[in-house]
Amino acid sequence: MFQPRLSRLAARAILVLAALLLALPASRANDAMTFTLGRLDSAPACGAPCAQFIVARGEITHTSAFGFFYARKRAGDRDLPVILESPGGFVIGATFLARKWRELEVTAIVARAEPTCLWRGNGRACDPRDAEGQVQTFRLVRGGSCASACPMLLAGAVRRLAMSDVRFGVHRPAINRDSAAGRLALSLGGDDAETGKRLDRGIPDHFGAMGIDPRLAERYHATPNETMDWFPLEEARALGLVNALPAEVAGHPALPKALLEAIR
Repeated sequence: MFQPRLSRLAARAILVLAALLLALPASRANDAMTFTLGRLDSAPACGAPCAQFIVARGEITHTSAFGFFYARKRAGDRDLPVILESPGGFVIGATFLARKWRELEVTAIVARAEPTCLWRGNGRACDPRDAEGQVQTFRLVRGGSCASACPMLLAGAVRRLAMSDVRFGVHRPAINRDSAAGRLALSLGGDDAETGKRLDRGIPDHFGAMGIDPRLAERYHATPNETMDWFPLEEARALGLVNALPAEVAGHPALPKALLEAIR
């Protein structure tokens, strides 16, 4: 006689935990994260075999892991560093990919990667020799950020670097009330309070597994979803979110000297 109630509770738990735990990005109009093979202008052009890094940019979704692995596969499954910039996105998508990054011992650099060539449209055309793999040339510029669910993804990288002016931001995740799944969860009785209780356990566990100072999880908990707790690189270092300097990883086979010199 209790089966209908149990089914309802199970459905609510699954929806809230598996589909709706998200750190809402700064803008809901952001594009989904893309993964582009890139190289510096100083590197040779020969398509995917000459790619020096993967540029990850945009909102983290449930399918972001597929995009990353597809880009990595096109580059021959090489140990390429990731240039990361993101306003946030889904918590589950971020933590899942973070665990895969940890398994692969990925290096991540928080920075804004500005393309210096385009495959279509106005501007400098990309080198035809890079057509295989659609490799673009980039330069690292100032003004990047990593907010909301982005630090959860960054935490998965083994070596974590950042440009000096990068901003990091955190806040409490919440149900996305604009999505169909969010509206269904709300109709089943899910709410932000319940989501918060689950994440009070989940976020500290994630950062703890990644070796990040527990104070970062506390900052998530203390900041309402409608706002953002922004902090600079110095605080990210103190929390262990950024754990390497270019000089400390010089000589690593996956990190070109010119790329490290661009981190300033």
